[in-house]
Amino acid sequence: MDWTIGNIPRLETLKPELVLTFYPQSFPLRWGLCSTTADFCADYLATREPCQTSRDAINYVLNELVENAVKFSEGEAITITLALTGDQLVLLVTNHVNPDTAAKLRSKLHKLLAGDPLELLMRRVEENAENPDNEGSGLGFLTMMTDYEASLGWRLTAAAQEGGQPLLSTVASLDITPPA
Repeated sequence: MDWTIGNIPRLETLKPELVLTFYPQSFPLRWGLCSTTADFCADYLATREPCQTSRDAINYVLNELVENAVKFSEGEAITITLALTGDQLVLLVTNHVNPDTAAKLRSKLHKLLAGDPLELLMRRVEENAENPDNEGSGLGFLTMMTDYEASLGWRLTAAAQEGGQPLLSTVASLDITPPA
């Protein structure tokens, strides 16, 4: 059941700048908390020289990652890890997911990475306009790739214990090279 899609750096070698863990089942779901978390992390990283000009990108990308983790989390902890590696900022969000959700996600992610992101984004916007009830359109991921040039990847790892939920690691890497 383990799989990897997209660009996943060697997670075990990351040297975190910041790690946050929260438990969405311990408080009522409020989407504003995702935004607040992303704001805090972006502000924290903006105090570091290489990240100062990337605050908006960090905020948007992390907000999308956290919202997806909260939306699909199966009651376990959600962990956010932020790490600088050279001229890249790695944003890693992990959460446990239902195996059925993971199977559907795998298919969608393959399609997402197989096409041209800008073309897929325009098609999805049109589809959403025609069907406003469409869920799981992938617009957030496509916007990360087109507007912020994020490199995305996902790794699903089987549950460590029988009866547990698989762990999904979602990674977005952003270039934080200061403009010339």
